[in-house]
Amino acid sequence: MAIARTVYRDSGKIFNPAVAAWTSKWKESRGDLSKPLPAHQLECPDFGEVLLNEQTMQLSFKNKAFALDLGGIAKGFILDELASQLKASGCRVFLLALGGEICAGQAPPGADSWPVKLEGPSRKVVASLKLCNEALSASGSSYQFLWRDGERISHLYHPLNKQSSIQSDIAYTRAKSSAIADAWATVLQIEGKAIFLKWPQELWGGLLNDEGWVMTSDVNKK
Repeated sequence: MAIARTVYRDSGKIFNPAVAAWTSKWKESRGDLSKPLPAHQLECPDFGEVLLNEQTMQLSFKNKAFALDLGGIAKGFILDELASQLKASGCRVFLLALGGEICAGQAPPGADSWPVKLEGPSRKVVASLKLCNEALSASGSSYQFLWRDGERISHLYHPLNKQSSIQSDIAYTRAKSSAIADAWATVLQIEGKAIFLKWPQELWGGLLNDEGWVMTSDVNKK
């Protein structure tokens, strides 16, 4: 929750776990044509109204309580915890994967990194990266989407535009923390290259289509 709150602030409220009403309706509609479409003009609560006491690990709400969806950061957080457990046990060489999240430890014997292949929107490999003691996260709608009336509806919701994400490229981010990479991959997939204008300097991010990289955060660092 503490990490989610920081990304919520730094992303200009694009990363917003308070979109649970949207994701709940989206999941109900998936695979069932009798279910109504998720409302495009869904009002999204202010995640800033969630209060976190990091000493007691308790949550409270300024006004009224509302549902939260931490799916945009939970898998990354889990991998960070697993990596910590491995390191505490003396294991430094590992590669963990969970859905679109990868957490790499030290490189295997005889290598300087872990080679990772990256898919484009058509699910074909179009690029690769090398990882060592860092995390990589992917976010896109090539697997998570539904079709209704000829329209592709992403599982991700833009809380400011009040509509499902229309970004077709796959977002990739790399960071020292899987949780950070996971959350910012969600932000990049929702907002697209416009988010690079306020991209954190310690992160790397890129948008990948079936031809290769569309743009990466390196462009704004030169």
